[in-house]
Amino acid sequence: MPPPRVVVLNPHHFYQPYDRERRAAEALGATFHADGPPDDALLAETTVLLTHQAPIDRAMLDRLLACKLIVSYSTGTDHMDLGAAAERGI
Repeated sequence: MPPPRVVVLNPHHFYQPYDRERRAAEALGATFHADGPPDDALLAETTVLLTHQAPIDRAMLDRLLACKLIVSYSTGTDHMDLGAAAERGI
């Protein structure tokens, strides 16, 4: 089984280089990815998704096969399909 993967969906220059997030992920044995938009293979293995207001709709959730948690840096959840996430146990 691959190690847990923490992935930033849409890296934002304000947060780069994501030092805190990277240290926390690595302390838990996870890999951390914030070097650019992830490809489909990385999304499929993503355990924790970090996002900045990117739409998290049913189609995106279908690509997140291993995801257990989505963290939004924004205020609110109006950009997320919470029902579809709940159906997947997220």
